[in-house]
Amino acid sequence: LNATSTHSGVLTLDKGAFKVTASNALGTNARTVRYHFDTATLRFEGDTVNNAPISGTWGVGGPQDGGVTVAAGANAVFGGRLALYNQAWIDVGAGATATFRGGITLTGNGMAGHLYLRGGGTLIVTNTPVSVAHAFHSTSGTPTLDLRVANNNLGINNRCWVEYTSAKVVTRVANAINSGNCLVFGNGATFDLDGHNQSVRLLHGLAGSTVTSAAPATLSIACDSNNESYNQNSSYADTNRVNMSVFAGCVGLTKNGAYPFNLGGASTSTGPLKVTAGRLILSGSWANCTNAVVAGGTFTVKNANAFGDVDRAHGERPALELDVAESGATLELDYAGRIDCKEIRVAGVKQYGTFGAVGSGAANEVAWIVGAGTVRALPNGTVFTIR
Repeated sequence: LNATSTHSGVLTLDKGAFKVTASNALGTNARTVRYHFDTATLRFEGDTVNNAPISGTWGVGGPQDGGVTVAAGANAVFGGRLALYNQAWIDVGAGATATFRGGITLTGNGMAGHLYLRGGGTLIVTNTPVSVAHAFHSTSGTPTLDLRVANNNLGINNRCWVEYTSAKVVTRVANAINSGNCLVFGNGATFDLDGHNQSVRLLHGLAGSTVTSAAPATLSIACDSNNESYNQNSSYADTNRVNMSVFAGCVGLTKNGAYPFNLGGASTSTGPLKVTAGRLILSGSWANCTNAVVAGGTFTVKNANAFGDVDRAHGERPALELDVAESGATLELDYAGRIDCKEIRVAGVKQYGTFGAVGSGAANEVAWIVGAGTVRALPNGTVFTIR
């Protein structure tokens, strides 16, 4: 199909291979395209603008896995909605872009409703968000999902984006992902907030995955009880639910909700850590953290180098500022030794000295600390004499 079409009748792509090489070769936005993706293929080549809505149906029998292909190096813009059914894929070739302005929807019955992103190019979503019935996957190639509109539902029924490959998700606006979605990232995957705050139900990253933002941005995780099968008390794909994603750049993390969240990776972000409810466990590290806030719930720190190995012998000044609400908040220091802080603020008031649990022997024994470890903050200008 290599010329613009103008008639408004229904176009049915029933069987065989269809290649589109001209803008609006499928028709204008007044035309309906019915694409039987179980028996036909639809491929876009070159630079095209396609305004006709495409309704991908599965109704003749045969394989349920079909979809839309954008050839390597091509730039395809879709002004109409792409509506698919059951299981389908969008394959964007290396160096190609597929820009969807009219939205993408995928419906299905039962556990169906899976949309797969493939290839090495970029799928851009703008103007109208994605709505996927079950889950949005990337299982092959190194594609990028570029979200430029808010409230994309990457999995409505079980609220799960499943990511096992070296794909990248970039959010260009705040709340680009629906707050009820779960994010699962595999080795080599990247979640780039790009300076925009995001809220999700759960994050589970396997070792080798990265959460980042060059500009300050916060990822808020609900960890609520409404999605029990995907909380960190269970397992997913035979993997322990400790999150191993590395947080880098300026991204911060806020943990809400009653269920625990365990950070096991060796993160380097300068962004803040905050817990408002439940338990946030730092079993790994957040080496460049400048602010840790315990506004409610429990913040559990599992090792004395969780915020970086402060070389006290050379007088390095710690950067961590620790805020504890005191009432309704608990700091669990589950390690042997001491962590030095730049400042400790309790209920907003700066306090100095060494703090530990009741019975720890610390100079300041307080009820809001449990565990064997201690934390210390010293005022600026303190001089140590070492003999």
